[in-house]
Amino acid sequence: QEGFGFFRGREVKYASNGASGVALVERLLEKHGAGNDVLGVLMTDSVLSMHLTHDSETEEFEVDLTALEKYMPLPGFAKLGGRAVFKETEGRLATVLLEYGGHKYGEFNDSAVEEDYSSSKLSGWRFAEKAIIASLLAKTQLLLHFKTIHLELAPVLQAVTVDAFASNPLHPLRRLLEPFISRNVQATASNMQLWFQFRVGEFGLAPLPIEDQLKLLHEIMESSPLNLADLDMERFAKARGMEEFSKEGREAGAWNWTWHQRASKVEDTLDELVDCWLSKHYEGDDDKLASDPEFAAWWKSLVTHMPALRVATLTDKTWVATLARSTTPTTTLVPLPAFVETFGESSAEAAPDAWATPNFGNPFVPTTKVIEQLAPPTTSAAPPPMQAATAAPASPWSWSLSAPAPAAAAPVAPATPSAPATAAAAAAAGGGGAVK
Repeated sequence: QEGFGFFRGREVKYASNGASGVALVERLLEKHGAGNDVLGVLMTDSVLSMHLTHDSETEEFEVDLTALEKYMPLPGFAKLGGRAVFKETEGRLATVLLEYGGHKYGEFNDSAVEEDYSSSKLSGWRFAEKAIIASLLAKTQLLLHFKTIHLELAPVLQAVTVDAFASNPLHPLRRLLEPFISRNVQATASNMQLWFQFRVGEFGLAPLPIEDQLKLLHEIMESSPLNLADLDMERFAKARGMEEFSKEGREAGAWNWTWHQRASKVEDTLDELVDCWLSKHYEGDDDKLASDPEFAAWWKSLVTHMPALRVATLTDKTWVATLARSTTPTTTLVPLPAFVETFGESSAEAAPDAWATPNFGNPFVPTTKVIEQLAPPTTSAAPPPMQAATAAPASPWSWSLSAPAPAAAAPVAPATPSAPATAAAAAAAGGGGAVK
């Protein structure tokens, strides 16, 4: 009711990775009696647990990052990838197996590794653990956050909403979405330029050259098109075999999937917000909502321009037209009459050429064409001071800049990877910064 206020002590504490994250990890290790199992406590309590899958036959949990292994890291950085297996024990997840760089580690009391660690050197299972943590962070930041929100969903929501209600900015739906699209205006074009044109993404998103980041984004978006229905928290858990660990009333001493429980509560709260708002403006009447021509035009445009939603309408029609978890009918994600009128009874009638179009025609796939559109205009001016003019890289994933990018910062020295690894663990546990 009062909107957003100033940060208080707790918010600042958990948003400050560098100041509080390391101490928080240490307290979690002590709380769970986890010894040196940093990855285990991160998968127990942090946002990184979203990447877990569960095998009901072996009763094991797994994170598989091997798909990232083909992308070459920045010089001086460990390669992304790896795999980790966990088991539930004493109310937490404990690491039982690490795979990285062609090696497997199932014992975590190697005296040689501990001797190296006492000299601030990571080796053996400790190096594998920190490399997997860094890979989890990269996947979370580049693929789960940046790709999903800032490439696939938010720009479309912003553009479609502004255009659809340009003649009626006081429309209830326009007012409801205003806080979300206003924030995205700040985070879209300027962030794209910052992350990729000026190469800050090499240190803020993933330790990969920008060319490899663009290649990774493109390949993922074309090979595995995002389905908006899969971001529903109930479906998200079920697809990973994780639903039982998020249920209320788990037996005492059992591990709870805390991240998912919190995310589900946020989702339910937003459901209630939308339900309350639409109930107020449409009197709880789905038919009245469906007969609103401005709403119908907005929805049709959103399906046309948001591939993730179009995939959902084609493959998960029941989810699109199913009531959300609420007590009133106004939270229907799509009024069924409007859905049928727009798309027809058969999913084949909905965007019939969608399956033949790369990535369902997503205009935000980071191809060279999009990149060139973001490049600054060509000028004959000399490069800024302290910045050498360089030719655009030959890679098809290059930015094709007409103005030079700043020189990259010096890479982290591989001989002392404990500092960035600690920062990675701190960022995951702290829950702030670039990790959402």
